[in-house]
Amino acid sequence: DPMDNDCRLGPLVSAAQRDKVLNFIQKGIADGAELLYGSGKKPTEKGFFVEPTVLRVNSDRNTVWNEEIFGPVLSVMSFKSEEDAIRIANKSKYGFAAAGFT
Repeated sequence: DPMDNDCRLGPLVSAAQRDKVLNFIQKGIADGAELLYGSGKKPTEKGFFVEPTVLRVNSDRNTVWNEEIFGPVLSVMSFKSEEDAIRIANKSKYGFAAAGFT
């Protein structure tokens, strides 16, 4: 509940940014991403909140994998080998930070 005083995640800066993030989530799902956590919907009508969201992508061509979303959205992708992970990381046009867990 974003209105709970114990909530540690604040709102986005505007309704326009909230809507942009929600549109990215829906576009990612339409591109084939699997929603692992979150709803992709506004959690409350008050404020510019977006529920933390985790999407599993199956292609490095998915919109949510290739764009900076500027919201509480994490895109994850599996890889088959160290070489595959390096290929995926090097294909990004941004200087993303990443971590690999095996």
